[in-house]
Amino acid sequence: MKLLGVKLAGWLLGIFVLLLRVSCRHRFHNDPRPALTKSKTPQIFGTLHAMQLTCSMAADRGSGTMVSRSIDGEILIPGLKLGGIVPIRGSSGRHAKGGAMALHRLIRHAKTGKSVILAIDGPRGPRGVVQKGIGLLAEKSAGAIVIAVGVPKRRWILSKTWDRTQIPQPFTRIDYYFAEPIVPRSGESLERLATRVEIALHSLVNEHDPTEAKYLFDRSKTDKWEHRRRKVA
Repeated sequence: MKLLGVKLAGWLLGIFVLLLRVSCRHRFHNDPRPALTKSKTPQIFGTLHAMQLTCSMAADRGSGTMVSRSIDGEILIPGLKLGGIVPIRGSSGRHAKGGAMALHRLIRHAKTGKSVILAIDGPRGPRGVVQKGIGLLAEKSAGAIVIAVGVPKRRWILSKTWDRTQIPQPFTRIDYYFAEPIVPRSGESLERLATRVEIALHSLVNEHDPTEAKYLFDRSKTDKWEHRRRKVA
């Protein structure tokens, strides 16, 4: 009975997201996807955990994304399928089951030419701190990392959640901003690559969503962060 309720809630949420997607107007700025598609380069999209819903509405059909094996993940699956996104079960959490297998499946998915979408500061934050998974995925699939942020003109923000989850309001305009694609360098460590990705992400949020930028985890004053920043500059 509980599982039935979860599935019903998932489909209701999925229908809501589909209607929301259709009702919104989508504008894209500095979108590198056409050029990457033309060159047949695998595309690994990264965004804030808070912007998963917003950015998933602009994803290409057939894109893959990692979904938690939890009840929350089960609720998300119908909405993803209705939006043409392929859910791959697992979690990037260090102690979560199925994470390695899910990552392997995401790599295979990217190698087929389909995009992959990741919340690069998930699953538990800190907000805006990029994990190493996106770099490993890009490295193994020979893909390019594309950082994007989606900024609705009108939105609801769940301020009590750790990531300040954002939900676009119906019939609003959503502007999507992209950083220049990031390609792993020969011999580059995953930590260094994650730093480059994090710098690009913070730059986009600071420029295009300044009211939310102040909630990013601030480690710019730490010696370790400054040392890492200088290394990739």
